[in-house]
Amino acid sequence: MAGSSRHRRFNAFPMSTSPDLDIKEEIGATVGYLEAYFERKVQLVKLDVAEKTAQTGASLATGLILVSLLPIVLTTLSIGLGFLLADLLQWSVAGGFLLLAAFYIVLGGLIFIFRRQLFTNPILSKLIRELFK
Repeated sequence: MAGSSRHRRFNAFPMSTSPDLDIKEEIGATVGYLEAYFERKVQLVKLDVAEKTAQTGASLATGLILVSLLPIVLTTLSIGLGFLLADLLQWSVAGGFLLLAAFYIVLGGLIFIFRRQLFTNPILSKLIRELFK
């Protein structure tokens, strides 16, 4: 029974009559798979870069819009606060605005001294984190 056809082994990769032709076909198929793989990998990288660029751009646009509204809000609040200080302290209107100006000078000095901790480092950290997410 050892030589009967009933006990033949199943060959998942049957050899053709020409081994050279079979190897060339396998190499060609492998090259095709590698080309498709690298093409997909390039597409994935492009999509990833596009997504990160869009997210970073959206964050920057939102920040710019908010920063552009800030002077309007601060100006309006400063005018109201200047009049309020003058009224509360029973000073002239000019005195209220001068006190407010002195506060802004001190605040500006503190912001200048701590600018790296307040702005530069957090912005760089966020940008790097977004790009390498």
